[in-house]
Amino acid sequence: MLKNSHFQCILCQRVYSTQQSLCNHTKIKHNMTPRRTVAINANNTQTHTQKEANEANEKIQNTGNNTTNIFKCNYCDNVYKHRQSKTKHMRKCTYKKTGLSLESLQQKINELENKNIELEKEMHKLKSNNKTINNTNNTTNNGTINNIIIKYGDEDLSKVLSTDEMIKICNKKFSSIEQSIEMVHLNKLKPELQNIMINNLNNGIAYTYDGDTFIAQDRNTVIEDMIEAHLDNIEMIINQENDNNIRNKLDQNTIKKLEELRERLDDEEKFKINNKTYDNYKSYKINQIKLLIYNCIKKLKNVGRD
Repeated sequence: MLKNSHFQCILCQRVYSTQQSLCNHTKIKHNMTPRRTVAINANNTQTHTQKEANEANEKIQNTGNNTTNIFKCNYCDNVYKHRQSKTKHMRKCTYKKTGLSLESLQQKINELENKNIELEKEMHKLKSNNKTINNTNNTTNNGTINNIIIKYGDEDLSKVLSTDEMIKICNKKFSSIEQSIEMVHLNKLKPELQNIMINNLNNGIAYTYDGDTFIAQDRNTVIEDMIEAHLDNIEMIINQENDNNIRNKLDQNTIKKLEELRERLDDEEKFKINNKTYDNYKSYKINQIKLLIYNCIKKLKNVGRD
C-alpha cells in the first residue's frame, strides 16, 4: 500500500514522496537523466501515458538486468543510446533489406561453408580420377595422344551434328533434347565434346570444361542452359529453308510435337508423371537430363578403364 507518495519510477516501480527524490533515484540506480515522472493521485491511479509505459518496457527488454538506456536493433546486434538513433538505423539496416535475421544469415553462411567443404572433396576426387577422365577424352594419332577437349559452350551444334543425326534427334519428339545432348556431349565417338560431367546426384554440382580444367558450377543452371541451346538448335535446323531441308523429311506429327515441346517447357503448371509431381515440365526435364549425364559419364569412365 502506498503511503503519501506521489512519484513512481517507471523502470523499477519504486515510489517517492517528492519529484527530487525520484530524480536522484533514476540518476544513481539507473544511470539515466530523468525525463519523465509518474504522479499518483489520491485514487492511486498512474497518470503516465501508454506511450511512456511502452518506452519503459522497451528499455527493460533491451537492457535486461543492466538498466542503462540502450536500444537494440530488431534485425542486427547494433545498439543505440537513444530511441531516435535506433529508429533511424532500422530504416536502412542491411539485415532488414535482406529479409533475414542475423541468425538466419549465419545459418546460411554455415550451409555455404559446408557446401564448400563438399565441393573441395569433389574437386579432390576429380583430380584423383584425372587420368581416367583424360583417357576417355583423348584420341590417338600415329601413337601420339592429344588432348582436344573443346571448351564447354564453344561447340557449334549446327555443325557438330550431321543431317542424319538431326533427323534421328527430331524423331525422338519430346525426348529430342535428351537425344541431342547424348549425341553431342556423351558420345564416345566425339571425345572432344565430352566437356560436361555429373559425378554425384546429391550435391547439386556439375563440372564443365573451361578450356583448361573442369570447374564446378550449379547443376540446374548448367542443365537449363543446355536445354535452351539444344532446343534452339533443333528449332533452327527444322526451320531452315535450303536444299537439305530437314523439316521436309519429318512427318507432321513429329513437327507438331517438336513445336509443342517449347510450349511445355514454358508452362509453369505442375507436371505429374509416373506418380511423381514436379514443379513444372522444365523441372522434370532437368531431372531426366541430370540422370542421363550421370549414367553416361559412368559408362564412359568404364570404357576408359578397358
